Amino acid sequence: MSQILSFKDIQRLLKVPCSKGDKDSHFSFVTSSSKQACSEAIYVAVKGEQYDGHDFIKEARQRGCKAFVIGAQYQAVLDTPFVISVPDTRAALSIIAGEFEGNPSRFLPLVGVTGTNGKTSVAWMIANLSRLTEKPALYLGTLGADAGAVFQEKGNLTTPDPVIIQSYIARARAKGMALVAMEVSSHGLNQKRVESVHYDSAVFTNLTQDHLDYHKTMESYFEAKKRLFDLLLENGKGAKRAVINSDCSYGRQLATEIKAKGLEVVTFGELEGADCRISALKFKGASTEFMIQAGAREYQIRSPFLGRHNAFNLVAALLAVENIFLPLETAVGLTEKIPQVPGRLERVATSSDAVDVYVDYAHTPDALKNVLLTLKEAKSSGKLWVVFGCGGDRDRGKRAIMGQIASRIADRTVITSDNPRTEDPEQIIADMLTSGLKPFAVDNNRENAVFQAITLADPGDTVLVAGKGHEDYQIIGSSRIPFDDRLVSQEALRRRA
Repeated sequence: MSQILSFKDIQRLLKVPCSKGDKDSHFSFVTSSSKQACSEAIYVAVKGEQYDGHDFIKEARQRGCKAFVIGAQYQAVLDTPFVISVPDTRAALSIIAGEFEGNPSRFLPLVGVTGTNGKTSVAWMIANLSRLTEKPALYLGTLGADAGAVFQEKGNLTTPDPVIIQSYIARARAKGMALVAMEVSSHGLNQKRVESVHYDSAVFTNLTQDHLDYHKTMESYFEAKKRLFDLLLENGKGAKRAVINSDCSYGRQLATEIKAKGLEVVTFGELEGADCRISALKFKGASTEFMIQAGAREYQIRSPFLGRHNAFNLVAALLAVENIFLPLETAVGLTEKIPQVPGRLERVATSSDAVDVYVDYAHTPDALKNVLLTLKEAKSSGKLWVVFGCGGDRDRGKRAIMGQIASRIADRTVITSDNPRTEDPEQIIADMLTSGLKPFAVDNNRENAVFQAITLADPGDTVLVAGKGHEDYQIIGSSRIPFDDRLVSQEALRRRA
């Protein structure tokens, strides 16, 4: 429930000396957008990648705003007594947003999931495990905000603005949710969007190349991810369990570091030494069977999700909820009932002559490799096709790597556009082709590329349309054009039939 806060409340919260004689200094919300600024708001000036909120203080003032939080390095002269200077306005925004909403994450179980790949699937599985025990849950991440029948909203960011995050958690609390499962991106961690979120469990899925346009190095990328576990230690509640993929070298390093800080760590993986060991993986149709051994406990799992990577995702979800409300032996019995994760190896209706089509969000080298290897191993006959591109205004270094992976694993590759954004699609494709990949076809019109692969595939072939998954748009320039790989694939299959 949103609260009314005085300026002195904010000063105490941010640990700055309180000013004297503040009459009528009560405020009802916080914002970092000058367009939302008004007399009832506290405006926090945040420096972003493209814009600096300090440059919009004058606009906020003209809209009637009288309370400001600014960076300590800025010497803004404002005609108001309500100005606070802080070392980090991003952290301040998160802290104030939490306070306005009554810090709702303190009052209901919350799991944060970070890593390069698998965040969406793990958080989705956690939320749905809770729902299968008749405990309503909120999923928050790339797919938006999903509280089942209670409310659903689309989102644009994996980890939204801290004001939005706190409002969703508060809404979940007010609506009687028993759990929140949220994706936590490296951008969100680096930009302090979750500084005032109180976690019960934190999951590390893996770390592979992505976002180096932003983080520059893998070491910086890893440091950003590690922040979730610092927050679990600093703000966490309950058992404070860290669930970590120890097959990943970064995961092993993380486990060692945070064990030394006193956190409970549970590792999982196929390699020897994992606390929860995955073995005997078998693909059967569109499902996966495997064993897990956790100490003296051993369980056979039949998962409705295809692939080794999804076995890892499911085990991470099981371990994350175990210390909150759901014993492992109970959770194992529910796994077959978890619904499909939208756009994650999602099977599109097969055609009358048995061409199988899958849509997946894979847009990193590791994710593309995982889904291609999964489909290669699962299919009994025919060729494996892949249709994919790479996003514009993003890490250019992964483009050639993804081309190499497609060349090595797929039998037929059709190169196309993903979300080119403001980059020239032809240049993106040229970067992909520096890998030496000899594609079956190149067409920067994504619809044409999907139709071409599905139309030319032989009976028994499998077609993977990768990169966009659940997205129902394509970003070209600064415009979002309606486009859904699933719908386009279904239409191609209809015409083929």
